[in-house]
Amino acid sequence: MNNLAEQLGIKEYVPAYLDPHLQPSELLTGVSFASGASGFDPQTAQIVSVLSMSDQLNLFKEYIGKVKGMVGEERTNFILSNSIYLVLSGSDDLANTYFTVGIRKLQYDINSYTDLVVNYASDFVKELYQLGAKRIGLFGAAPIGCLPSQRTLAGGELRVCSEIYNQAAQLMNSKLSSAITSYNNSLNDPKARIVYTDIYNPLLNIILNHDKYGFSVADKGCCGTGNLEASIGTRIEFAIKERHPHGSKSSAIYFASALQLNTELTV
Repeated sequence: MNNLAEQLGIKEYVPAYLDPHLQPSELLTGVSFASGASGFDPQTAQIVSVLSMSDQLNLFKEYIGKVKGMVGEERTNFILSNSIYLVLSGSDDLANTYFTVGIRKLQYDINSYTDLVVNYASDFVKELYQLGAKRIGLFGAAPIGCLPSQRTLAGGELRVCSEIYNQAAQLMNSKLSSAITSYNNSLNDPKARIVYTDIYNPLLNIILNHDKYGFSVADKGCCGTGNLEASIGTRIEFAIKERHPHGSKSSAIYFASALQLNTELTV
């Protein structure tokens, strides 16, 4: 989000809506309602005690009321319809709720579970549109089988990417793409542009060809041993370690670095 906002010349940093130090003027140029490790499946947020997607929509409704109080209804409607909305969720539904914790495995096979998640995602996008959003970008799931934790749990002794997990992400992405495209085409609204954005393939390309993009390690996380550890409040998708060319210094480059590179490759 920050990378895109900066590239569009809007602002360098998109603040959290719940930031206690948020200035009212920030509401007019963009805020974030995201809650790390949440998902379209309500169970995903409950597992790690974060805000659900429904909670985030309720905050967005509150936001609309605040903006109306600042600039009036007409200007608010203009802001809502001309803003860009980015929705990045779903990876934790698969990686955590389905595969790692396994709470949904007792109820669904992977085909029916991805149907469930896509239905939740579609409902979320529809409600966002009904609240006034016109330009919505829904990102698909990442290659979750290549996350450090999933490599450790399902990648065998060599900690390779789990093909089963990645295939699940691809299955869900295929369904998401079809559902979002169908919904966009069904709208009789020339101003609406609701699109699915693939991040699976660009990110997988960076992981598998990390040397090409200047990274030396693509299978370690940022915390502890880098193989498994995670904590509430730390969203570890995958971290890539880059070593100083002279070998005297090393630094961790987190998921955001790869996402920024992905944005530069696809925008």
